[in-house]
Amino acid sequence: MSYKTIEYKTWQQFKKDYCDDLYKGEFEPNKYLFRGQSNATWGLETSFDRLYSHVPYSQRKDIENELIAIFCTNCARHINSKYEISNLPEIEKRSMAQHYGVPTRLLDWSYSPFIAAYFAFSTVNYNKRPSHVAIWALLKEHEIWNSNQGVQIEEHIVIDNEHQKKQLGCFTILNNQVKSINKYVESCQQNGQDVEGALTQIIIPDKLVLHYSYVLLNSPSPYATKFF
Repeated sequence: MSYKTIEYKTWQQFKKDYCDDLYKGEFEPNKYLFRGQSNATWGLETSFDRLYSHVPYSQRKDIENELIAIFCTNCARHINSKYEISNLPEIEKRSMAQHYGVPTRLLDWSYSPFIAAYFAFSTVNYNKRPSHVAIWALLKEHEIWNSNQGVQIEEHIVIDNEHQKKQLGCFTILNNQVKSINKYVESCQQNGQDVEGALTQIIIPDKLVLHYSYVLLNSPSPYATKFF
């Protein structure tokens, strides 16, 4: 497999062991990016790439640019902002468009594994429960993460995106014909590159989902870590 999988039997085991398993010792701020998903079988793909995966990559970029241009043209009367949207940097336009429901190639990540866990637990579909939730960990400094090769890490703080600030958030942008981060790592491995440690999937059994979703959803702040 092109990425490592770690399974924890309990939340307490995760808290106790994840630093040793990922950092081989003490926690190192900003070394990893984390993303929580409510179903461990899902790939790391954006809503945009799910919608347009059948379209060649060059055309997908054109479609995204057109969607963002339409958003910028029509958002002035709907968004209370002191900034001229069309004059913002591309990453800010993308982020704001995504926040208001436009599909983009941005994939959300957090510097905090606990914030990622919140999103994994709190978005579970209780009518169709998965077997596991997942917290993905991306090693930022690994050589395969670069915009020229195919995946760009964007740590720019978007001025009007309060959600990004609260979530300690950043983004990845997939500049590649594959439709998910998983597939990108797999393609790097097939091309003979060393992908060891670049991506790790942490999975937690579904028997913990109901309990921790209840705790998180009833906490004063969804971003608090004290409940973990």
